[in-house]
Amino acid sequence: MSEGVIKGSETDIALGLEQELTQNITPLTAKRAMSILKATVSDKDCARFLKDTKAWSPEGSWKGLPKKAPSHRILASRLHNIVLEIFQYFNHIPNPRKATTQTPTPLAASAPQPERRLHKMLYRRIAVTLKRQPDGLITGTTKHFMPSSKGDSWHRSIAAFDIRTNSERESATDSESWIYDMAYYAQEIFATQRTRQHVYGLVISETHLRIYRFDRCGAVEWPWLNFHDDPTILIRAFLLIGNHDLKTVGVDPTVVFNARNQRQFTMTNNGKISVYTTVSTTFADRLLVDRATMCWVVKDSAGKHYLLKQQFSDVKRPTEGKLLKGVDVPAIAKVYFEQRYEKMSTSRGIRAPFPDTFYDRVMVRSIFDLYGQPIDAAVSRIALLMALHDTISGHRDLWLKHNILHRDISFGNILYAKEENHWKPKIPLQRPHGILIDFDLGIRYDPKQPREKYQVANQTGSTAFQSLNTVGSEIFEQGEAFWTPLHDHTEELESFFWVLYWSTVLFDAPENLTDEQRAYLQEHGSLEEFYEVNEHWENFIVSDWVAAYGYKKDVLREKRDTMAVPKDGWGTAYTELVQSFAKLCNDWSLRKFLAAHNTQVPSTMEESRERAAQDYDTVLNMLLKAMKDLAAEIKAAAPVRPAGKPLREIHQERPIAAPDQQRPIAPSQGINRKRSRELVDETPTDPVTETDVEGSPTSKKGRNGQSSSSP
Repeated sequence: MSEGVIKGSETDIALGLEQELTQNITPLTAKRAMSILKATVSDKDCARFLKDTKAWSPEGSWKGLPKKAPSHRILASRLHNIVLEIFQYFNHIPNPRKATTQTPTPLAASAPQPERRLHKMLYRRIAVTLKRQPDGLITGTTKHFMPSSKGDSWHRSIAAFDIRTNSERESATDSESWIYDMAYYAQEIFATQRTRQHVYGLVISETHLRIYRFDRCGAVEWPWLNFHDDPTILIRAFLLIGNHDLKTVGVDPTVVFNARNQRQFTMTNNGKISVYTTVSTTFADRLLVDRATMCWVVKDSAGKHYLLKQQFSDVKRPTEGKLLKGVDVPAIAKVYFEQRYEKMSTSRGIRAPFPDTFYDRVMVRSIFDLYGQPIDAAVSRIALLMALHDTISGHRDLWLKHNILHRDISFGNILYAKEENHWKPKIPLQRPHGILIDFDLGIRYDPKQPREKYQVANQTGSTAFQSLNTVGSEIFEQGEAFWTPLHDHTEELESFFWVLYWSTVLFDAPENLTDEQRAYLQEHGSLEEFYEVNEHWENFIVSDWVAAYGYKKDVLREKRDTMAVPKDGWGTAYTELVQSFAKLCNDWSLRKFLAAHNTQVPSTMEESRERAAQDYDTVLNMLLKAMKDLAAEIKAAAPVRPAGKPLREIHQERPIAAPDQQRPIAPSQGINRKRSRELVDETPTDPVTETDVEGSPTSKKGRNGQSSSSP
């Protein structure tokens, strides 16, 4: 997975950032801002700097810095000199001056490592929605940053800053949009420094400055502070955003790069320290605010491979490790251990009650067993059915034996673990062919909890794969005669239907891809350009809940005979399966809907669980029948062999899917992932072993460049 800059038009990126940050910007009071700054360096040290350097005059002005600059270029040049002097004096970067009696001695209390390098960039006014290049960049030089990347690249960035004039600052229209410039820079840093926990940005004019802090919970916006009235503000602000303490600037001290550009994670499990070295990147979430899931294939000191998953989890939800503790179901992802890190509230230095603009998250890293590829790696129609069958069977055990629901069944959360060219009935199965992963939104049912906790909610799961009731949860007519449906096993089974629908209605059968399609897929990671199914695609992931509800209702109910039909090439068995599965989902949905309106009595989870085993068996038997029918279709369509030459069946295990056989993947997070930004390769040219696996069996990019999901 490439680690580089975000692609896309300025307007699209700005819109995406605005949507992410709209409800997640927390203003900081001037009192709190000054408290943070004062903790950076003491009054005594600030006074010593001002006295030794004579950079500020008692009349209230900084040396060489006009309060009304004639041009941006002059302002940038003079600010650069002042900031450079601050870093040199406080030992953040090497001091090139010789130590003479006239040269101030750097403060002994300042840490000489890590070094910070200040990069001045020529200021250019760009008439676009976003600036793509900051006016200044502070970079690091230690092993916590990619060693062979260029010194001024995003890979090594500590913080970025922009320079604006006072007249621009006083314009509300201009200044209110600057947070999105800063957010863009932060997003670039997060995209290249994938273990980064937060990022600072700064906007400065001739007399005032404002700091921004970005993390996976959103942004903290500081007030404008006058650094002429109080010169310590300028000193402390740059020593904050370019601080020598790694945690202060959001760099994880437990992750370093070795000489071959491989990340090395130091983790602790029950007091035992283990080091995991990255082999490849398999998934990278591009959003600024959210779980920010990242996945790597890693190996331990003994050379055994695992999957390491990092994400910022909602503190109110159980982590995957906690949810799946004690669960031993073959088709369910296995968590070896997990490690929790600092909460965002702790990092921000705030306590509950939190403002409405803040939802606390905590960084969690988990070690998983290493499984196969996403379900779209299946190279045959039989293989796809087997993967779905085994995953649903595992889901059945998870619910009936462990009271756990997934609540985010999607195309990207089902892994295809084993290839079978021929269907051979083995019940019980010796090993699963499908694995269900990503239990971030999972929940364990507790009968002591109120019913409301288990009701459907459209915030849960991916829009494209949500059930009809879930999508419609915000538009149902509310009243005394209506009870919101429960999110039970039938909602999950319907999500499995939408996975099947996505696979067969939008895309060709895996055996039927042309050479041109395979070549295009290998290069672009998506075949959307080849299909004239725009009305399906747009309706399938539409952000309008009313439209999405109407579309899904048409598929399941009103126009099932014409809409729930696979593309040519999938065969009669698949057509019958999609039709019968759609009818079953419609029956479940209607049963809940009519019961809610007619009985005026809310259904209970206990009542639902009484029917669960039968519902699961119905779906599993549908899939088994489809496998048998498809096997018969394939046999009937096979060419007749000449007499005297016996048919020899040879079964040979081989790689799950070559790069040119992969099919496009669905957006793992629904409409919220629709605006994911692609990453452009900015990896150094040195040979590395943390491989870019785009186009390989371990990772793929789907629509809009989105990578497949991961456990």
